[in-house]
Amino acid sequence: MADLSASAGGRLVEKALMSQVVKAFGSDPKATDETKQMMEAFMRNMPLRAIAMTSEGKLSLANLDRLIAVLNATALKAKRG
Repeated sequence: MADLSASAGGRLVEKALMSQVVKAFGSDPKATDETKQMMEAFMRNMPLRAIAMTSEGKLSLANLDRLIAVLNATALKAKRG
């Protein structure tokens, strides 16, 4: 997921994914700041496919492939000017 920060579209996707992590652990009264930081670091270093595979169907591999294609096309278009 760390590669997402290389493009504007990727940064939007990264922000959305990270907000879900914060939402999930922010509501847990047992989660310490260290636990939250660890989970954020874990997510930032997790491959996108692993995120899709552990999303319980919320992000399918097919939709992930489409998202990557859009992000790649956008990045190529931006490089071409």
